[in-house]
Formats: sequence, structure tokens, C-alpha cells
Amino acid sequence: MLVKWSTFASCPLDAFRPFIIVLLVAAYIHVPATAIVAVPSSHCYTFDSDSHLVDFTHLSGKNFEYNEEGSVTSDLVVQLCKDVQRRSQAGGFIDFGRFTNHRSFETGSKPVDYIQRFHNGDLAKCETTFEEMGRTAQVNIMCGRCSNKVCKDEHGCICSVSYDERMCR
Repeated sequence: MLVKWSTFASCPLDAFRPFIIVLLVAAYIHVPATAIVAVPSSHCYTFDSDSHLVDFTHLSGKNFEYNEEGSVTSDLVVQLCKDVQRRSQAGGFIDFGRFTNHRSFETGSKPVDYIQRFHNGDLAKCETTFEEMGRTAQVNIMCGRCSNKVCKDEHGCICSVSYDERMCR
């Protein structure tokens, strides 16, 4: 049986208040909340370990150098969101790789702060492998104060870099 409008018209407004509140709560529960996230216009961003957006656009293309010690002394130069180059005094370029898109830049797990993947290059330890995106390597970047006291750049520096050979495909 349907209730006629005249029945509702004769009820005081206070009788409808709990009913309206229940309807609003039910609607709120069933409608998913949406969040607006402004994504930078460049591909030079990632999320940190706390899921905060970190925009590196202002550092895109800036050289960050890391001096490697070993049998062949070499310098690793990472241009954030551009490319990576490893070169030696004696032999020139040892290897290089290119940054392709924002999915190639992600958050690492401690002690690594950020990870950049580089593709389409000639990367050391990847000489015998090839995939659709070319030779591939991963550079693990540790930021902040370097324990080896090599940091002289006001923007920060790369304290440690390592290639992940498992990324070679």
C-alpha cells in the first residue's frame, strides 16, 4: 500500500530528520570517495615511501656525478629523467642508457631511495642480452648525506650507485 502525500504533509518536519540522515549516510557509504591528484607535466616524478608525490622536474637533466673506485676508475653521471653515462679517463664512455618514461622512475626500499631504469643503451654487464626496449639496467640511487664525504653539490648527490644485473634481459 502506498502512502499518500497528505500523510507526509501532516507530519512535523522533526519526524523526517532521522530518515534524511539515514539516507545521506547510506548514500555516502555507497559512493566511493575520490581524490584529486595533480600530476606534474613532465615524466620526472615518483612517489616516496610515504606515498607522497615527489616532483624532480626542476632537476631534470642536471648532472649528478658519482666517482667509482675499482680496477678501472670511472665516473657515473646520472641526468635525472634523461640518461645515465659511465665513463673512464682511459676509455671514454663505458656504457649509457636512456630514461624512457615515468614508470622507469620509482621508489626504492631502504637504503635505496629511488630507482631509475634505463633502456635502449649499451649497458655494462648487459652485453649478451637484448629485449624489445634494448639493453636494460637499473640504477639504485641513495640520496642525502654521503658517508664517504664526496658530496659537494648544493642539490645533493648520489652517494651510492649499483647496477642490478637481473634487469639485463
